[in-house]
Amino acid sequence: MTDLPLLSSAQVARFVARGFLRFDAAVPDAINAQFMEEAGQVPELEEGGKIGQVYGEVLAKSGIPEVPAGTPLAEAYARKSAVGRLLPCRWCAGR
Repeated sequence: MTDLPLLSSAQVARFVARGFLRFDAAVPDAINAQFMEEAGQVPELEEGGKIGQVYGEVLAKSGIPEVPAGTPLAEAYARKSAVGRLLPCRWCAGR
């Protein structure tokens, strides 16, 4: 066993619905720049600050839509959005 903190079931579900992973080599620079513009300014985490609070504030102010769990991928992101541009066209055909 490890002493590392683990996510609860609710935290895992929230990450799956709203989280993101960083893949520097997999995302073209132009799409990454567009995503960062859509996400808006991300403040530095102050000492003693709560990452969840900062994350929530960034999402609330960003241009990235909150997509409810169970939403079909084709209905989740606009085709011309950064995320939509990363997805194969067949997934975003409806937007």
